[in-house]
Amino acid sequence: MMCFVARKVSWDDLIKVRFETPIASLPFATEPVPSVDELVTVPGIEAFLNTSDNEVRGVWWATDLPALRRVLHARVAEDSGVHDLDPPTELLPRGADRFGTFGSVSQSLRSQGLTVGATGAYTFPSGQWNYRELTTGNAGFSYMYRQRSGDNDPVAVISISLARVDWVPSRRALRRGPSGLPRFAALPALLAKKPRIDPGRRAWGESLRRAGLWSGLPESAQMVFVTRLSEGEPVTSTLEEAGWPADGEDLAEGLVGTLLKSMSRALSQRGVRLRVKTIHDPHAPRSPGYTIEINGKRLDLYPMSADEPSVPLSEDPWLDSTILPLHRINELLAEAGSGDRVVVFEPGGNDGFAILTSPEVLELLLAAPSPRERPLIP
Repeated sequence: MMCFVARKVSWDDLIKVRFETPIASLPFATEPVPSVDELVTVPGIEAFLNTSDNEVRGVWWATDLPALRRVLHARVAEDSGVHDLDPPTELLPRGADRFGTFGSVSQSLRSQGLTVGATGAYTFPSGQWNYRELTTGNAGFSYMYRQRSGDNDPVAVISISLARVDWVPSRRALRRGPSGLPRFAALPALLAKKPRIDPGRRAWGESLRRAGLWSGLPESAQMVFVTRLSEGEPVTSTLEEAGWPADGEDLAEGLVGTLLKSMSRALSQRGVRLRVKTIHDPHAPRSPGYTIEINGKRLDLYPMSADEPSVPLSEDPWLDSTILPLHRINELLAEAGSGDRVVVFEPGGNDGFAILTSPEVLELLLAAPSPRERPLIP
């Protein structure tokens, strides 16, 4: 994995590590865990990397090593269950308390409209330990607990699933980190302030619904999105299941092929049989840059500096790595006789998001009440 800006390792850096990345190619140092095979730590941050054949298979946080070993290897042993370390806020769903307790994480996941992928308890054969787990499905986070005091159990282990060739976690599906607001007891319902409904945004949302923006969802879910738009939420917050994350940094670091392959099924339904090939990998030794080939057309996304081989010679490699490949996809759609087009919100940024949509929906999106909500057509 290549890092364009030298900085202290953060959880966001670790979350972006790809499945089966060689340990030797990581842009940060690791240290083995004594007496524990296939586990390393990252100096300066309370993180563990689960490895196999010297490749990264997962990223973990744990309140202590014994808790993680029990999860990884089902090694049951008595311990005090002391909670000596609070979880990083950037790994907790927004709204959870600072201990990541079972009740607060569960409530936060559901308040964000997420279906908890697995909630339950499992007991090791010896009967000594009983864990339960909350998972976020496609967002790729799992929260594991010692079952001792019900909803007040603090999180013991957090697991982060990594992007694979055939699966990319939808990180946008889970709002994480501190809310920035103090937590107060709920006020009586009669004192609750109702969200303001904007008639213009509501009409716009109704038009998007009728045009088919959310056509794959139940009618009730579509009406919820219309309401959310009318209350001022950005349209991108309603598209988590309708498109693909297009993080400009990730794309520039070599994940363009992963993004395009995740779109292949939708493209095939519109007559495009996608063929993607990486010509020059930006991570390869002495790489001349990042070059891919899409259905026979070569795209030079950016060259590398001869003086500094890891530095792209481009004013904005994140933007180029977003726009150029998606422009090629739109060329292929036109050649196949499809009127649908790929558009991207916040192109070149970490919150970039792409959808494949019809001319009718696109016309409405380009007329969004807020210019910030209008996508770009590559």
